[in-house]
Amino acid sequence: MGMFDYSIVTHNGKVFFNNWIEWQEINLPTEPKWFRIIIQGILSFFGHCGECIAIGGCYFVDRNMPEQPLHPKCHCGKLSIAIDKVSANINANCPLEKFINYIFTDDTKSKGKKSLFESLGYTRENSMQLKFDYENQAREQYLKGLYELDTLDEYGQRINIEIDLNGHKILSGWMLEPKGKIRNITPFGGWAI
Repeated sequence: MGMFDYSIVTHNGKVFFNNWIEWQEINLPTEPKWFRIIIQGILSFFGHCGECIAIGGCYFVDRNMPEQPLHPKCHCGKLSIAIDKVSANINANCPLEKFINYIFTDDTKSKGKKSLFESLGYTRENSMQLKFDYENQAREQYLKGLYELDTLDEYGQRINIEIDLNGHKILSGWMLEPKGKIRNITPFGGWAI
């Protein structure tokens, strides 16, 4: 797909224009990660908003982002970024352990998800393929701006992304991280409508 395929997106019969922004929290570097963590701690110590600190440097499409200002004393901003920069930086990470050590453990620990995934035709032996499929589909959906905002707190912004598993559409939960990184936190968050 070309860059224009991500700038203008059709979904459920609607046309969307994706204008990407980077959430800006003043004085918060996005890299290196160790330095960012130190500055986050210092800002928190001096009373800066945990939500603002957590999403500083994260990418959003401007039609699907937290509303600014987040609170009365908010001094966050947004910086327009080009789709080619977004595309070059986006990385979806779905840890293999989400499947091996959670989904495909006993049904009690996985809260019935093992039986659910097995009913969709997947077993523990498919864990690497599931990881690959989740990462590819999530990257594609996120790049198209096709995600739902979920909880925002001092740990970050959670988003839901639709994943297709053998024709069954499910919602998976992801955490936004700076510079277009997303990390899977919930392989199955419910059925997509």
